[in-house]
Amino acid sequence: MYGCTFYALSDGCSSRIIKLFSMPKKNAVIIYAHFREILLCEGIWDMVRVDHGTEACLMLFVQNLLRNERGNLSCEPYIQTQSRQNLPAERKWPEVNQRVIYPIKDVLVRMETSLMINLSDPAVQFCLSFITMNVAEIGLRRVQESWNSHPIEENSARIPEVVAQRMCRVHPVNPSLVPSVEDAIQMYTDAGGTITLNSSFGVDPLASSDALINQRETEFTQNNPSFDDIYSNVINGDGSFMAAAVLSFIKITRNLVP
Repeated sequence: MYGCTFYALSDGCSSRIIKLFSMPKKNAVIIYAHFREILLCEGIWDMVRVDHGTEACLMLFVQNLLRNERGNLSCEPYIQTQSRQNLPAERKWPEVNQRVIYPIKDVLVRMETSLMINLSDPAVQFCLSFITMNVAEIGLRRVQESWNSHPIEENSARIPEVVAQRMCRVHPVNPSLVPSVEDAIQMYTDAGGTITLNSSFGVDPLASSDALINQRETEFTQNNPSFDDIYSNVINGDGSFMAAAVLSFIKITRNLVP
């Protein structure tokens, strides 16, 4: 969706959303970076279940690498199934769609059809992706918080956070055993795997200058509402804050190009 795709890591036992995040395009390196954070903060699950997409390759590689660190060694470290068969994970997406994806997409479609943005321009693609992900992250955070604290099927005993604490099946793992992102990439490629490192959508014309990137961020922050306010404006059915933010970010970027 306009340089913003979504990924969820959830606990099938408790239905707790562990991590809900966005990225420009599905990318194995970004997904592993989030998975690694979970390994370090919470531990390793007995099994990771994903669909047949290649974007999980690095995560599954490390899960298999650490298979002997799991609490239950009688099951496979991971399994790949069709998305519709991974029902615990799929139940979250209607909530994400209604509260994040659809409202934001509606704003962007209106901008595109009214010719406010030129999606053939790589710089515009980057700017659109940047703003969209930052707005979406606010919504994803709110969805995760509300989902984890709400009763499932109106059963007060089935609140994900409560169930997760009561039935924790995560096994602690020694942090020294968890490969860094760079080491995991190297190990995976040494084993014969191939991986796409670039996950960007479009091209940032300021990418080579940290000073200009920081200046752009400062100017944008000074001249636009917070991303929390932009998201709230989107879900209220208006969306003018987000449209203005996209155009502002494009203008600031163009003005700063050397």
